[in-house]
Amino acid sequence: MKNICILLLGVLTLVGCSRNRIPQLTEEEKNQIVADARVLLSKYTEQADIPENEWPDSFIRFEPVLVQQSYGSIVIIRYKFVSHESGFMIPRKEGMVLESDQSVGYEKLGDDLYYYWIPNEH
Repeated sequence: MKNICILLLGVLTLVGCSRNRIPQLTEEEKNQIVADARVLLSKYTEQADIPENEWPDSFIRFEPVLVQQSYGSIVIIRYKFVSHESGFMIPRKEGMVLESDQSVGYEKLGDDLYYYWIPNEH
């Protein structure tokens, strides 16, 4: 039983690590994600979970666990566990600059496209 628990923990860790890794994207893929997010931002003006049947193919490719309109941004959550999560963020305001702080980290991937993570320590 102990070996099964260790094996399961190892598999869950590997899955979490792969979702935490920032994917390599072409310029076309980056532009499509942002364009699709802009369509959703025009439709969802209040904070809301976006139903799976409305997720565009450019999002589905990354196997999100949730897509939300949150605080004026589209958030594509790829990994979520207790206090840690990571994924893509597309701000409503074009040209907005997101900067990392103690509670959330951002890496700019392209115009209006960021990868974010909320660390375990948060």
